[in-house]
Amino acid sequence: AFDEAMRVRDVVATGLFGTIRLPLQQAVKAAQWRRVDAEIEQLGLGAMADGVFSRLSTGEQMKVLLARAMVAEAGLLLLDEPTAGLDMGARAVCVGVLERLLNRKDHPTVVIVSHHLDELPRMVDQVVLLKEGSVFAAGPAEKVLTSERLGGLFDCQVQVIKTNGRYVADVRKDDC
Repeated sequence: AFDEAMRVRDVVATGLFGTIRLPLQQAVKAAQWRRVDAEIEQLGLGAMADGVFSRLSTGEQMKVLLARAMVAEAGLLLLDEPTAGLDMGARAVCVGVLERLLNRKDHPTVVIVSHHLDELPRMVDQVVLLKEGSVFAAGPAEKVLTSERLGGLFDCQVQVIKTNGRYVADVRKDDC
């Protein structure tokens, strides 16, 4: 875990080294700090850059960790239920941040594990559905995220709606 007193800027900078603590302050070069600060600004974290990471809300911490991942310049970003524990507003902000990230020319491949369609960014293009540890369906989102497929996945009646580019599922509890 990060030190409870670590500033947001320092947490993001740890992504440069793949550590949870910064090496000696002078180990971070001026060009690296510029990259850290640019990522912080791009994710709308500028006002809290000098704030204490542990005092941020869960949604704000998620944004900081995304900035940390981006300074690492990894080719793959694996997000396991990135909006778990967030309220509706914070979830929308998190998905919006992911969409901004995916609109960038230099974005990494992003794999999102989720049980909720509305948490998927609008530009999701490939989907894999798992059932009991095996691939149930895989392919382009528009062919996989259908009422029939999700109904079969969850063994109940599901209506999938795509609105404003985002998928939403309506599940009838009495049908499950």
